Amino acid sequence: MQTKHCKNLEVCNERHKRWKENQAIYVPLGEKEHEVYLNHVENGNYAATKSFHAVKREFERLISEQDMADVTNYGWVIERSYDRSMGMARLVIMGYTARRKPVHLVYEVEDENSWKLVTVYTPLSDQHKWNDSFTERICFCK
Repeated sequence: MQTKHCKNLEVCNERHKRWKENQAIYVPLGEKEHEVYLNHVENGNYAATKSFHAVKREFERLISEQDMADVTNYGWVIERSYDRSMGMARLVIMGYTARRKPVHLVYEVEDENSWKLVTVYTPLSDQHKWNDSFTERICFCK
């Protein structure tokens, strides 16, 4: 499944297998968290904050506020992880801009009322790490 860019195919294949197993369990939780967040936003009760890093990256990567709003509102969760030491989940939300550019937004979710955009990027910059639709990580090389 990995490409010629993969530095250690055996390790990546093992990590990809574990990743798929974990995401089958955790993405549905992330989808529920995303739905709750969108309901809060729709009711005017909440908006996410942004890290300095996210602001810097949106500027550097030419991803507009509107692009990020569209991806947040109409995109879907493709990854969810949980950091026990920080006590929060991290979601990767995938979507497309009006110009059909794929975008991934990474949010930290402390609870349903506290979301923070950590970074924003287009998977086009590391295409070899993603499947053709940019919805599944296939290479885990650093």
